[in-house]
Amino acid sequence: MQEILIGKKRAPFLTGLLLLASALFIYRCYIFGDELWVFVGLDIGSDTVQQYLQHYHTIVSHIREGTFTFWDFNNGFGTNMFNLNMFDPTLMIIYALGAVFGPEHIAWYLVYMQVIRIVLAGIVFYHYLSCFSFSEKTKCIVSYIYGLNGFLMVWGQHYQFGMAVVYLPLLLWAVERCLRRQRFHAPMVLAVWLVTVYSTYLGYMMFVCLGFYILVRLFGMQEQMARGKWRMLGILYGSMLLGIGMGAVTMFPTAFTIFGISGRMESQRSLPARLGHSLLPYTPHHYKVLFYKFFSSYLEGLTQVTENNIFYTGSTNYYEDPNLFCSTLFLVMGCQYVCCLPRMSLSRKQKGLRFGLLGLLAFCTALPFTGLVMNGFASTINRHTFLMMPFFCLIMAQMLHTLIQKKLYSRLGFAGAFLLIIFVCISKYPSVVFLSHKRNLLILTVTGVLMIIILLCLGMCRKKRTQTGLWAALFCLVIANMVSEGYTSTLERLTLRKDNAQYWGDLYDADVQKALAWLEEKDPEFYRVEKDFDVGSICMDSLAQGYRGVSTYNSTINRYILDFTANLYPDFWSGDKNHYRFRMIKEEHEFADLCGIRYLLSRGGEENDPFDKKDYRLVKEFGKIQV
Repeated sequence: MQEILIGKKRAPFLTGLLLLASALFIYRCYIFGDELWVFVGLDIGSDTVQQYLQHYHTIVSHIREGTFTFWDFNNGFGTNMFNLNMFDPTLMIIYALGAVFGPEHIAWYLVYMQVIRIVLAGIVFYHYLSCFSFSEKTKCIVSYIYGLNGFLMVWGQHYQFGMAVVYLPLLLWAVERCLRRQRFHAPMVLAVWLVTVYSTYLGYMMFVCLGFYILVRLFGMQEQMARGKWRMLGILYGSMLLGIGMGAVTMFPTAFTIFGISGRMESQRSLPARLGHSLLPYTPHHYKVLFYKFFSSYLEGLTQVTENNIFYTGSTNYYEDPNLFCSTLFLVMGCQYVCCLPRMSLSRKQKGLRFGLLGLLAFCTALPFTGLVMNGFASTINRHTFLMMPFFCLIMAQMLHTLIQKKLYSRLGFAGAFLLIIFVCISKYPSVVFLSHKRNLLILTVTGVLMIIILLCLGMCRKKRTQTGLWAALFCLVIANMVSEGYTSTLERLTLRKDNAQYWGDLYDADVQKALAWLEEKDPEFYRVEKDFDVGSICMDSLAQGYRGVSTYNSTINRYILDFTANLYPDFWSGDKNHYRFRMIKEEHEFADLCGIRYLLSRGGEENDPFDKKDYRLVKEFGKIQV
């Protein structure tokens, strides 16, 4: 008994340790090398340097200056963006380090934020699985897979989304603890509050999923009487409402920004037309991409530049296409689950419920409807696929438990998984562009085939010692499988270098800071400053350098500002309606007057962008910077 208890205490620690070691290996070029986890240029992840890094700079600067509040209107024309960045606990660590050591070091710390999220996701999911009767070995393997799931490895690079993969199992774990105790449980309210202040957008998705999960769990619990179910339903939904209400201080203003004044949620179609269209199938090409996404996140390539060509062959882009990879083991266990479910020793009601949930997962994946609902009924976006990861892992855990404990498996299921894996390898290998992605495909194929062999042996073996050896071999294959897939996300990327002296020198230009300090002392009135050159980003240098401008990169821009600029100064847009760049219309002094831009910082005109300053007069010079 003591050995069992020690094992249960060590298991989550072992899971976290393995995830930490794997994450350090996956991101070693960013931790130990000369690259930063900051994507630049034409890389699909360039939002890092164009937007997020600049937001983090301004938050750290406000903290250091003692001017930090819930509301900040220095972004562009004044859209408050603090609520989108403040309450992610991993970001809070970044802000604390930046406040102590200076904002110029923030870029060094970003990769550790991802490492922390990976470890947290695995440990939290382990505790969620502990609410069910799975073995410690099963929980360790499946929790390790969850910590490195495809959604976190892809959308984790897009910093707003990574923590959602941690919070979702936290909510599920809180629900299970409430159901076990059969009474109100304060941590449930706390978990809902954390999600609410973290992100209104992602919280909305999680709460829709959680509400449905509660219904399914109560409906499937046969040991309770009907009266008890209604009581628990009220407690759980009441806890959700209480937690959401506690987070209203950030939820309401953010919801107003996103759903009220942002053009992000507008649509040309009526709601009934959108709902009807969402029940129609995707294009055939989308289903082809969808199929391959179960096998790897990288079979369609990345947005990379090689000899002036950009490679991505999916439906939308590397981020926005469905992210469904949850290890090759999931493919094997998924085939087993479908084949073995009719033979499991469950009641007719339980079998019907499980078949219905499988059908629901297929529906949510195969039709645009769920993507529409989870995006506020505005348009179909596949960002909701993180909601499927815990349930993919539950299927794996359930099937591993059934195979080992009850020796129930299907040779047909193994054969089907083998043929699928081989087919994908043969069909995709010639079209994969990068050698690193070809190598990853081969590793996934080999480890997948070996997993099938080991699982077949585990199903037939009855000796404990042999089973232990097979479990260890299976875990090693899972580690190789997940690390190879995760490491592929770091390869063939365009990143900022730690030794890029020009970037850091320009972003923290002493002459710019002297000019801004002089303006602050000289002019006590409200005014805006702009520049005729870029250094840190295309549109958001103001947040990092500490001046109030109008340029911004904002995908939730106020739709009234959008209409205003579209009608009067369409050239103000840089490439699309999300990028507002004063440099594009710096000759338009009427625009500057209208928007309160009183001063222009100039380098005297870039070589490739000569600037006739006939409507400006030189006020003062600070080194190479002219005011």
